[in-house]
Amino acid sequence: MLVDGRPVPIDTQRPMEIASSARRMLFAIGRSPDTHEASRVRYRLEGVDDRSHEGPGEMFLALRFLDPTLDQLQLVTFKATGESPGWNLTVEPSDEDPPQTPIHCEATLIHRREIVPVPSGASSFWVTISSAGPPATMGCLTIEGLSISRLPAKGDKPELLVRPVFSHDEPDAPPAGWVRDGLHRSMAQVVHFGAKPASEGLAVIDDDPFAHAEWHTSRDAAPKVQHGDRLLVEWNEAFSIGLADRVEIPYPVPGPGRYRFVATRVDPLGKPVGTETTLTLIVTAPVWQRPWFWVAGAGFAGLGVVMLNRAAGRRKIREHSRQLEQERTLQNERLRISRDLHDDLGARATHISLLSAMAEEHAASPEGARGSFAQISGLSRELIFALYQTVWAVNPENDHLEALTNHLCQLATKQCDAAHVRCRLEVAKLSHERPVASQLRHHVSMAFSEAMHNAIRHGKASEITTHIGIENEQLIISVRNDGQSFDPHTEGDGNGLRNMRQRIETIHGTMTVESSASQGTEVRFSVPLA
Repeated sequence: MLVDGRPVPIDTQRPMEIASSARRMLFAIGRSPDTHEASRVRYRLEGVDDRSHEGPGEMFLALRFLDPTLDQLQLVTFKATGESPGWNLTVEPSDEDPPQTPIHCEATLIHRREIVPVPSGASSFWVTISSAGPPATMGCLTIEGLSISRLPAKGDKPELLVRPVFSHDEPDAPPAGWVRDGLHRSMAQVVHFGAKPASEGLAVIDDDPFAHAEWHTSRDAAPKVQHGDRLLVEWNEAFSIGLADRVEIPYPVPGPGRYRFVATRVDPLGKPVGTETTLTLIVTAPVWQRPWFWVAGAGFAGLGVVMLNRAAGRRKIREHSRQLEQERTLQNERLRISRDLHDDLGARATHISLLSAMAEEHAASPEGARGSFAQISGLSRELIFALYQTVWAVNPENDHLEALTNHLCQLATKQCDAAHVRCRLEVAKLSHERPVASQLRHHVSMAFSEAMHNAIRHGKASEITTHIGIENEQLIISVRNDGQSFDPHTEGDGNGLRNMRQRIETIHGTMTVESSASQGTEVRFSVPLA
């Protein structure tokens, strides 16, 4: 036995397992070397085959068409293989005295009718009944009621050309015009069917796997025909034919289950002899069809449900924490706005109120009153601008990168114009779709405004260059002026630098300051956007 081309040891005493992943299996069966009786082998795979099978032995009835020189022109064969329906042939010796050893048979005969056209150039034909199929063919082919007629061109009766005529005086004698032939011609037999009056027939009972036998008409009795004739061939047949040779039987591996391969020896007439040889096969189910897999799968599924529930619980906790963080952030933003309104706007408003009182005291002095009103006007503009920044910072419509960039550009332009300083803007194109938290916008804008204020007030710059862009998911903002320099390492951070650094670090960013006499001063912010 081979499974997917690999030999597999056979033990008929115990089941043999085959993996369902295998694709093909092949059984090789034949007669045992120590078996000397002539026999065939039948097989079936229970659970797959609905009946037994045999090797492809073959016998036939044939018409040999000959030319005038008796060379064969064409061979028309009617093959018989396997076993005819209802095969039940039994052979009994004659009780006649003296014994003539005729063979008496009981069998279910199948009628056949064929029409054969005569080929061009044919002048006669022979009829042959033979076991000369595959060399190891063994079995029995019986022909009864054979007749061959020439069909008329019009409505006349068919002309009988061949019908075996048997001798009642010599029951085993060949019919007139018929000859036994072959390497083992005694296997060509005359058989009798039924009780008296019995019908006769021709049979080849081949029990020799190394030879064949046949019946055929004699050369002198060959009927004459010509091209255009149509021959009607009718006969009754029964047969059981197999092989006495080694047979290889391939099967696709069936689905998971239990199967039984059964091999049986039968005699030339198809009767079982000896005992059956059986091999039990178990095609194992794939892993996913086995009970333990489903048990394990159910366990893993239950574990998965538990893990999903835990994950859902953790997700709810994270969502709740996020909501609390948002509420805390919103509360801090409200507190920040309250402080800004109180500290910055309140201080400016108080300053304006004091200046107004001073202006009233200087009412008699036009110059003093004019100076006070000028200060009031400047503080009012600053108060309005600070109020604008507060409103801009809390407006959710500005929570995107483009709005922040535009606001920073407005701050730079406004402060430079007020101080009569040239302003250069280097701004990358930033997406409107990129969200930015209000806290980040507030701290960045306040730090940027402080950087611009320092460059104008302390740097005494003639030109300020502002750069805004993104590098590696970091918002990069730099304010560079060409004014006075200072050494940040020795002079340290003043209140302005310290406030800027604290704001940028609050939103997890970094701030660097570089200053030199030849390059001026540059303040650089780097803030993560993720």
